[in-house]
Amino acid sequence: MQGTEDHRLSARERLALALLAMFAIGCMIAAVAITSHVLARIGEYGTARDDNLQWTISQIEVDQLKFRLALETLGRADPEASDAVRQRFDLLYSRTTTLRNAP
Repeated sequence: MQGTEDHRLSARERLALALLAMFAIGCMIAAVAITSHVLARIGEYGTARDDNLQWTISQIEVDQLKFRLALETLGRADPEASDAVRQRFDLLYSRTTTLRNAP
């Protein structure tokens, strides 16, 4: 039987093949871990943006109420009332501009 050849691997070749297989499996595990980490971070960024928008809207509501209260005190003979109204308006305007320019 001349046509049959023995295709057995030597111990050195088996060791090299085993090390290569372990390295490939390690790379696949690392790729899965990195991918899951990136996807989790993307989800966190989306939540942070929504939280920031909700916070800005609630702050606009609070600033609007404070501005209305400052306007009510403007008619009184209080010299600091006009400064308070101006400050409240500036805060309300700033927050509204932030909301309008938000992505």
